[in-house]
Amino acid sequence: VTEQAAYHKKLNITNNERIDTIAYSDNVEDSTFVSRSSGVEKSCFVFSSEDIISSSNVSSSKVVQRSNSIFNSEFVYDCERVYDGKNINKSRNVVSANYVIGSANVMNAASVINSKFVVDVIPDGTRQIKNSAFIQHCSNLDHCLFCHNINDGEYLLFNKKVSPEEYDMIMVQLNSILLNTELEFTRNGWPREQIPLDTPIINRNIINQFAALPDKFW
Repeated sequence: VTEQAAYHKKLNITNNERIDTIAYSDNVEDSTFVSRSSGVEKSCFVFSSEDIISSSNVSSSKVVQRSNSIFNSEFVYDCERVYDGKNINKSRNVVSANYVIGSANVMNAASVINSKFVVDVIPDGTRQIKNSAFIQHCSNLDHCLFCHNINDGEYLLFNKKVSPEEYDMIMVQLNSILLNTELEFTRNGWPREQIPLDTPIINRNIINQFAALPDKFW
């Protein structure tokens, strides 16, 4: 038994391939490129993190599963590109948010469910943004589009009431136009297939981000 093998055995590190890529870590199994972390399983490029399973590009985070490009976040499951998030599930492109489920392109927000393009929404208590898109400075909305500075409502378009049928018709068209569209939340890009030594530089200018949307949207 070599000295290195004895060291890894003592720290409960199991890796049949690149065992030399694990440093200053413990309790690592079937993973590569892990540093200063613990409780890592079936993952790669994990730094200064704990309890990471089946994930990649994870830095300064805790309890991350089946996710990619996660930075400074906790309790993240089935997500892509999360920075400074907590309690994020089945979402992508999330920055500075808490309790986000099934959503995309969310920044500086909390309690967002099944919604997209939501920014600057910090509700009190259980007031949520649900099933909505393009929401800013609002709370407690359900099935709303393009709303700003308004609280408590459902089936709204530009802060005005519409029928459920009208809402559904517009949403179908909008989803077609915005297929696979992402806001530009970072200035230096989300690291992919590279060691995330530096966390992304966040671009918080929402005007610049919306300018990246396709012409057909406007």
